[in-house]
Amino acid sequence: MTADPLGAVEKALPKLNFKRLGLATTVQHIEFLPKIAKILRSSGIKFLVGKPGSRARYPGQILGCDWGSVKSISDRVDGFLYIGTGKFHPLGISLATGKEVMTVNPIAGNCENLTFNLGDFLRQRRAMISRAAASEKFGILVSSKPGQARLKLAARLAGALRRAGLTAHILVLDEISQEKLDDFKLDGFVCAACPRIPIDDAGRFSKPILTPFEARVMIGKEKFEPYKLDEVKSSDF
Repeated sequence: MTADPLGAVEKALPKLNFKRLGLATTVQHIEFLPKIAKILRSSGIKFLVGKPGSRARYPGQILGCDWGSVKSISDRVDGFLYIGTGKFHPLGISLATGKEVMTVNPIAGNCENLTFNLGDFLRQRRAMISRAAASEKFGILVSSKPGQARLKLAARLAGALRRAGLTAHILVLDEISQEKLDDFKLDGFVCAACPRIPIDDAGRFSKPILTPFEARVMIGKEKFEPYKLDEVKSSDF
C-alpha cells in the first residue's frame, strides 16, 4: 500500500522558502499530487507541475531515465518539492535542473533539503571515474529487459573506448549482478542498461562502473562539469 504523504507535506510547509516551486514525484505517489496541490494552494504557495517527458505518463512524474517534467519548468521555479523515498530521484532533479530540492519522505514522514548532499555525490562520481581511468579492459553492460536493451548506445560507447586505445566488449545480460560480472576478466564497466545501476548500486560492484557520460569524461570527450545524467533516448535502441 502506498503511504499517504499529506501529513509530511504539511510538516514541510514552514521549510519551503521558494517563491515558486515545482512539484515532482514517481508513479507510486502520483495520485496524491492533486491533494498536495490543494494544500499548497490553500497555504498561498505558488507552484507548477511540469508536463510528462517522452517516457513518463503523468504530469509531474519523473523516471530514472526521464527528467522531462522537471526540465520543462526549471526556468520558471526557484526549487522543487519531491515526494518519494531514496536519494536517486531528488539528486536527479537537482542535477537536471540546477535547482534546490526539498524531499518529503512519505514513509518516514520527514523532509530534507538536498543541497548538502549534492557535493558529496559529485565527489563520489569523480572518484569513480578516476578509478576507471586506471583500467584497460571494459565491459559495456546492456540488459535484455524491456527499455534497457540500448544496443546502439553500447555500440557507440564501445567504438569511442576503442578509439581511445582501450578494449571494450558489449555484454548482454538479463540481470546485472556482481556474480555474473565475475565471469568476465575485465577491469571496469560502463552501464548502457538501467541508468540507476551505476548510481544506486555502485557499492555492490567490486570494479568501477560508469554511466555513459562518465565514460566520455574519462576518455576526454566531455567535461565533468556540468554533470549530466544518463537519460534514455530513442536513438539508444
